[in-house]
Amino acid sequence: MGRDGVVQCPSCAAAGHDRAKDNRAVSIEEPRKYICWAGCTKEQIRAALGAAAPAARFVGVDS
Repeated sequence: MGRDGVVQCPSCAAAGHDRAKDNRAVSIEEPRKYICWAGCTKEQIRAALGAAAPAARFVGVDS
């Protein structure tokens, strides 16, 4: 328990890289925490998955 998982980076895969399928590390305890060891940004990874960036949250702002 508490170990990170290593998986293929979808951004690298879309570019024809990461054939070993081990460029992206994902926290098991907190899956929203991940990094691509080849340098892909979170925005590039989300775009490759077809997911939009999370909406900005404004705390303490009245509508």
